[in-house]
This record gives sequence, structure tokens and C-alpha cells, in this order.
Amino acid sequence: MKLLHINTLRHQGISRRTLSTLLKNGELVRVFRGHYSRGRPSIETLIQWLQQHKPFAVLTGTTAQEHHEQRPLSLPLHIEVPRGKALINNEYFRMRHSRNLPNKSTNNAPFASALETARVLKTAFTTTERRDFLARAYPGPEGLQNCLHDSTHTPRLGPQLKQDLKRAPIGCDSNTERRFFATLANMGLTMRHNKPIGPYRFDAVCEKAKLIIEIDGYSYHNSEEQFIIDRWKSNAAQLHGYTILRYSAACIDTQFDTCIDQVMRATQPNLPAHEHATPETTGAWRWHSKLQQLRWQTPRPRT
Repeated sequence: MKLLHINTLRHQGISRRTLSTLLKNGELVRVFRGHYSRGRPSIETLIQWLQQHKPFAVLTGTTAQEHHEQRPLSLPLHIEVPRGKALINNEYFRMRHSRNLPNKSTNNAPFASALETARVLKTAFTTTERRDFLARAYPGPEGLQNCLHDSTHTPRLGPQLKQDLKRAPIGCDSNTERRFFATLANMGLTMRHNKPIGPYRFDAVCEKAKLIIEIDGYSYHNSEEQFIIDRWKSNAAQLHGYTILRYSAACIDTQFDTCIDQVMRATQPNLPAHEHATPETTGAWRWHSKLQQLRWQTPRPRT
């Protein structure tokens, strides 16, 4: 479906009287002055028109937030255009003037970058929500690089957003990782995520403490091939001088506080252990809630 200009309708032989009748019957919908749609226009149609006729425009605000969170876009579309360009404000578009538009999008996409979106909507987020949004928007091995690229093109970050970038777990691969590492960041632990060391990438690396933390989700780490890789990966970390703590995702989900306690004591050896933390003195099969749930009351034989 495309938006139809009034001249196109006239070339099709539609008179003003016929146009009024079509609008009254709902067969045509007026999108804005001089542009019509056969039925209510889809969001895809509106964005397509925008890219074709206003290539300088950037989708921002709530619209960009929905895009980065991979949610369905809602109307009206929030749009920034250069100063001097005409504005359209109705049920489909909310436009406003802005500066530096070419630097606000990523890879020439019509949407503002996630970092620019967080800046524009800073009062719409709580601090925790904003950091979680940034972490989700910049996942995986390329997350940090993409975030750094966008930060160089985002003016006026401000002290609060800079602090959020420092504390947000940029580069994490899963919700479990984001939740766990966000808690550690709020406790003052500085880490880099998906960091390469040798031929491997590690979930989180704290260079100050020479500590690596790995979180293994079952769906990715349950194969024999990955089991072998993980052993050699741990060995490589050890030989590079790092201490490595490895948890399953189930450990994080069921023993969150114990895992946090272990990590903090690994970075601060003199920190007293919490009373509930007993994994170093008692076999996991005796206390781990996940293992108790599976009724593993004795240690499995070593192979």
C-alpha cells in the first residue's frame, strides 16, 4: 500500500465530489494535506513514505524506543526533521525540529540510535530501566563497539547518562547475564563483557581483580563439543593469569545471592563471607536448590 498524492487521484479521474464521497465512505483516508490512503495506512507504509519523501527525517523518542526493544510500533510516529522543514502533526506523525540529524541514526537507518533515544527519553526511564534498555540495545560481541560508535555521535550525553553507560552491562548475551552483571556493576565492580582473550571470548572480565566470570546457559552449553571447548577455554584463562568463576544459568536463577557473594569475595579476599554462603565447605549436592529439586542427594561419579 502506498500513500496517494492528490495529483495521482486526479490523473485517475477522481473529482473533488468523488473524493469527498470516498472519504465519507471510508474508502479513502486523509493522512495529511494532499496525501491519502486506501484504508487506514499501515506503519510500514508511513515509514516507507517518510524515507522516500523526507530522507532527512529520523524516527526518535518513543518510536525509536519501541524499535530498539523490538516491540510493535505505535502511532503517532515521533520524528525529528531539520530546522526550516515543514512539520506534520496529526494522529500519524509527531514532528519537531532538531539539529545534527545525520549523526543521530545508526548505519543510515531511519531510527535514532539507542543511546540518542536514551538521551531524549531520560525522564521517561528510571535509572535501572535506562541501564537495562542500553544493555539490551547493545548485546553480544559487537555491543561495546556499536555503543562507542554511537556515543561519539551523540551530543550532550550529560553526567547521568555517562554514569549509566559505565554501569550498564553492555555486550551481555542473555537476560540472566544482564541481571547478574548489572547487580555487580551497581556494587562497584567494573567489567568488560564478551571480551576476547586469546582465541576465546569471555562473558565478563574484571581486569583489576584478574577475574573472569562465565555463565553457561543449558541450551548453548549442553553439547559434547561445547563441553570440550569450555574446558580448554577455562584452561586458557588460567594460563593467562586469571581466576575464573563458572556458573550455570540455573545457579544464577536459584542461588543469586550466593553467586554474588562469591564474586565479591573473589575481588576482595578479605571480605567476610555471608552466613548463608557455604559452597566452599559443603558439597553442592547438599545445599543447591536446583540439585535438591532434581533429587541428587549424592555426588555423581566422576568420569
